[in-house]
Parts: sequence; structure tokens; C-alpha cells
Amino acid sequence: MEMYFNVQRNMSEERRKDGVFLNLSTEIDVNMCLAVLAQLKEIKGDVAVADFDGLTQEIRIDLIEEPKVGEWMLIHTGFAIQRVDEKEALEMKKILDEIAAINAGEEPQNA
Repeated sequence: MEMYFNVQRNMSEERRKDGVFLNLSTEIDVNMCLAVLAQLKEIKGDVAVADFDGLTQEIRIDLIEEPKVGEWMLIHTGFAIQRVDEKEALEMKKILDEIAAINAGEEPQNA
């Protein structure tokens, strides 16, 4: 997951006689890029069928050089944006499954 912060200071045009700003505020805009882990199951040109832990969806693979069936990808807004090594993908999946179990009030299987 990527996060971008944009911090801006807004200064009013009102000034005291000594030139110091009367109103100074800080605004923080947070834009998040959420990517989801999926495995490619079928490739049809620039489109692939991706498996999101049992849910399949067609995604675009234009941004990935020579994608192959079975590879793990990070998917953002319907586009594969990055390959993920299989060992890392399985570790990520294990952690996400444990978090989901905890959120559901269950005991994680691999705790």
C-alpha cells in the first residue's frame, strides 16, 4: 500500500503591522493507493482472470511485462501494477488471513 501526503500551509492576507500572519493553518490531504493481492489464472491478450482468494475477476495486465499464469500480482483499480514473489505473496496472504480471522472474532489458524 502506498500513501502520499500533501501538506500545505494556508496563510491569510491579514497581517499585523509587524508583518506576522494572523491566521496560519495546516491542511493535510492523504491519498491512499490500495493494492490487493491476486494470482493470475488465465491470460487473454491484455486481460487476465485473477483469483482474489476465491473470487475471480478480469483485470488489465498492460502494465506488466510478459505476465504468466500462476504469477502473483498487486492489483489496483483493475490493473496489475506489480509482480510479487510467490514466497512473499504466500506470507502476505497468511498475514491477511490472520487479520481477517481476528476481525471476525475467530482464533487465527496459524497463531
